[in-house]
Amino acid sequence: MLEREIFISFRSMIIKTYPKLTVEQKSSVLRIWNEEYPKQMNKSIEELDVYLSELEKVVHFLILNVDEEVLGWAFKFSRDLRRWFVIILDNTIHKNGWGSKLLHKIIENEVEMNGWVVDKNLYTKSDSTIYQSPLVFYHKNGFISVPESRLKTQDLSAVKIIYRQQDNI
Repeated sequence: MLEREIFISFRSMIIKTYPKLTVEQKSSVLRIWNEEYPKQMNKSIEELDVYLSELEKVVHFLILNVDEEVLGWAFKFSRDLRRWFVIILDNTIHKNGWGSKLLHKIIENEVEMNGWVVDKNLYTKSDSTIYQSPLVFYHKNGFISVPESRLKTQDLSAVKIIYRQQDNI
């Protein structure tokens, strides 16, 4: 497996990039996904495999502690001639700056980055706590909302966000 250290260790954690996840890494990121996102977004390992297999030019970013335990995951990919991203952190590292560090690594060297964000506190996580919208976090990190562009399913609604390098120079 190719791996490349891209960030200096801080509090015994590091961000590394991977072109592909191992079975163990997928299991870890799926646990975080299913614990931290709204329960409507929960996936099985098979569903995660199908989702990832349909994406192009994927780069994974993992926040790892000294024991190589996955505490955060993000990935960027190409779809419809645009760059997109997904990011999720274990709740044990929320509000410690790791989300911003990971997000800045994702947008580094990108002209534009797109994502979908649940923008209302209407959903619950698997443990029945309220899923807190991270929209303010993205705005603080240079993203803008595109309110006229929404992702709507039977169970969930999200707003499109965009980061453009020229908007943040």
